Amino acid sequence: PGRGILSGESELGSVKGASYHRNSSYILLLSYRDDNGVLNFPRNEWAKAETEKEAYFVYIYTGLRADGSPERWEIRNLTKYLDPDVPEDKRVSDWRHAVARRTTFKKV
Repeated sequence: PGRGILSGESELGSVKGASYHRNSSYILLLSYRDDNGVLNFPRNEWAKAETEKEAYFVYIYTGLRADGSPERWEIRNLTKYLDPDVPEDKRVSDWRHAVARRTTFKKV
C-alpha cells in the first residue's frame, strides 16, 4: 500500500475533515458526534470530486459521542449521486442513499 499524504485539514462547523491522496485515490474523512449530519463541501473539494469521479472517496464517521454507536459510511463518486441543497455552497443533507459501504463498530 502507498503512503497517505495529508493535503488539507479544515473545521467545517461541527464536522472535522481531513483529505488524503493515496495511490490513485483521493479520500475525504468527515466525522460527526451525532448519528447524522450535513455534508459541507468547499468548492475546491467539490471540483476535486468532479475531476476524480470513482477515485474520490468520502468516509463519514457517525455516532462518535460517548453513548453513540460508531459507524463508517463510504461514498464514491459523490458528484454523480448527490445533489447539493444549494448548488453554490455544495451542502448536502440527504447523503445516505449514495453510501457504497457501511461499517458498524463494536463499543469497547
